[in-house]
Amino acid sequence: STRVLSANECAVLPDGDVYQEFLLEGLASRHYTDGNDTYAVEVFQMQFHSSAYGLFTFNRNKLAENRSEFISGRYLASLSSEKTNSVPQDLIQALKDHLVSSEGELPPLPSHLPQENKCANSEIYLVGPAALARLDGFSDLQHVVNFSGRTEIAFAKYRNGNSDFGLIIVEYHTPQLASDGYAQFQNYFGSLPEQVKSQRLLKRIGNYIVLTTYVQDLATAENVISQIKYNPGVYWEGKK
Repeated sequence: STRVLSANECAVLPDGDVYQEFLLEGLASRHYTDGNDTYAVEVFQMQFHSSAYGLFTFNRNKLAENRSEFISGRYLASLSSEKTNSVPQDLIQALKDHLVSSEGELPPLPSHLPQENKCANSEIYLVGPAALARLDGFSDLQHVVNFSGRTEIAFAKYRNGNSDFGLIIVEYHTPQLASDGYAQFQNYFGSLPEQVKSQRLLKRIGNYIVLTTYVQDLATAENVISQIKYNPGVYWEGKK
């Protein structure tokens, strides 16, 4: 049988607070078997296509070897096997055929992450403090970023010699929010130990606040940041 959970019921699950930030509407789960293995299928119904995309990026680098996920419109499908580390492609395709959903627009902010030296599939799109609190290198910012004005964040990792550094673009949607946000970042940045500050760069670009962490080669990080261009959006009636 199919098990269905409402958004409120999902709030108590692990990462339930993250699901709420990405506007989860409900979760349906069911098990299938081919006689040799059993497969768990979960379908997260999100409010928007961008919400499903955000949850997909949040999950993808933390998935166990036996789990596979994909998005279809505003649905995120998560499949796992009980005995092996692979899910049959015919089951994945059947689920894709079943999840008929109109395609929406992806959030534009992740596309503004520079491509040079970027680690493949490292992009994460998030819209709230719960997801930010789980972001390696940036969890301390969960109380610094003001999300009340529909603030968005795009994250990626970049190659930096023998290591990687993390970069986030925080987009505020008005110049005033960006000014206030930048002031909060500057105050927080100034309170950090010198060793921590030496691995971080902070810059404002239009309504974007850009911050890096774990930087070993400052010149490489500064070159990446120089490629970020602010493209203002037009908003009306609370929508983009």
